[in-house]
Amino acid sequence: LMLSMASDVRVILVKFADRLHNMRTLDGLARDKQVRIATETRDLYAPLAHRLGIGSLKWELEDLSFQYLYPAEYQQLQGQLEQSQEVLIGAVAREIEELKTAMALDGELSRLLGGFDISGRSKHLWSIFQKMQRDGKSLEQIFDLLAIRVILRPHSVSEDEVDLPPVDGEGQAEFDSRLERTTVALEATREKRVCYQTLGAVHS
Repeated sequence: LMLSMASDVRVILVKFADRLHNMRTLDGLARDKQVRIATETRDLYAPLAHRLGIGSLKWELEDLSFQYLYPAEYQQLQGQLEQSQEVLIGAVAREIEELKTAMALDGELSRLLGGFDISGRSKHLWSIFQKMQRDGKSLEQIFDLLAIRVILRPHSVSEDEVDLPPVDGEGQAEFDSRLERTTVALEATREKRVCYQTLGAVHS
């Protein structure tokens, strides 16, 4: 898998699509094959999807693997969560609207940001099951069933903001290089600033 990726990264997308289709249609196979394929999916494909930043694929592969590796626990947890799913989805939507309002009312944040996206979801079954196993807790004792992600797009630093005076004897190339380094440093500082400013909105 890794060797084929090295020659053409698109191969992994085809492999992921094929594996996802296999996992969605696994119920027709014998139990030993289900366990073997689900274990391989959980241990190889899901972590690889995570490393490539394809979160939604990772979550689905893990939940499908969970369904075949621990069928009784999967059915029980799914049944428990189905009863509260509507409440959880409603809670996520309310929290997102509150956070949007708080961020819009923050003048400093509005000045620094070009825009932002907020999305939310309830945690997937495998993640909840792992936490229950690791911490020895029941579902009622797990309080972080919801997740909200904020993606920020800060404004780029303009040349006017840099305001870098030339140094005596400095050539244009040296000045441009110093200007670029300073701009990159200022943009990194701005990124941190908007992140912490947003975190402040979350806390408040």
